Parts: sequence; structure tokens; C-alpha cells
Amino acid sequence: RRPRRWCDVLAIDLEVNATGETFTVMVVHTKARHGGRKTTEPRRSGASVMLVQRLETDYQDRQVIVLGDFNDTPDDRSLNILETGDPDAQAAMENERGEFLINLTEDLLLDEHVTWGKKSNDIDRVTDRIDTTTPGSRAFNFEHRDSDELNIWDALLDQVLISHTLLDRDGEDP
Repeated sequence: RRPRRWCDVLAIDLEVNATGETFTVMVVHTKARHGGRKTTEPRRSGASVMLVQRLETDYQDRQVIVLGDFNDTPDDRSLNILETGDPDAQAAMENERGEFLINLTEDLLLDEHVTWGKKSNDIDRVTDRIDTTTPGSRAFNFEHRDSDELNIWDALLDQVLISHTLLDRDGEDP
């Protein structure tokens, strides 16, 4: 019997021609919430634990970008595992910079931006743009994270996380 796979990750090493500096970009698409959030949460959290283990063993002290559709918000357990490096991290509405990886999209939650849930009828006919905010989406998704009745509402599911080694060379936060 084949081992169960939680997540496929595409990783590529890139080199900056001008400096010779290298970094790794990892693209993630974790398992969907089909079947309910409570039922499917272990798959996404398990994928995060496996990714943390891989980063610790094979990419320690390297410059890494992890991005993609995580099918969870920055407040969900799976993203808090990636931010903290702690396999026992829990879901939490926080805006702290992670000790393990820094989630660059987490600040978008403060203005309630979403990357899933908007449709063509949300396009402003004058500006031809979509307002990517949904007031109340952060609290609603957090309050319903243990539900099998509701798969998802408008949410910020696409994330960009970076290793601390990618902080601005001047020591400034990204």
C-alpha cells in the first residue's frame, strides 16, 4: 500500500544572475475543504507539518519562498504551523510575524481582503475592477473553522510565506 500524500510541492532553485545568490521557490496547493472544514483540516495541517519537517532538514538557513493556494486562511492551524514551525500550533486570530516563516499576506486580513469567493458580478462596471474585500470575512471564517456544515465563505486562501533569510538586507521587515 502506498503511503498517503498530504500535499504536492513544486520546488525550484533560482539564481540571481547579477549576484549569483540562490533561493528556492516552492508552490503549494493543499487538499480542498470538500467534505467540511472540520473533517478535512487534518489533511492541510498534516501537509504543513510535513513541509516544516522538510524545510528544517533540507532547506535550513536557505532563502525560501513558499506560496500557493493553501485552502486555509492565515488564522487557521495549518498556516500557524508554517509560521511558527510548531506541529502543535493551533488556530488563532493573530498578526504576529512567524518565528519560522513570515506570512506576507497576513496583513491583508486586517483590511479583510479575500482571494476566494468573488465572482464576475462583483466587478465594478465603472472601474472594471473587483473590490477584494469582504467585511466580516475574517471573523466569520474563524468562528466557523470547526464546521462541517460550511466549507468556506469569502476568504484569503492564497498565501506567500518567506524564510527569515529573505528579510530586507537593511534589516527592515518586508
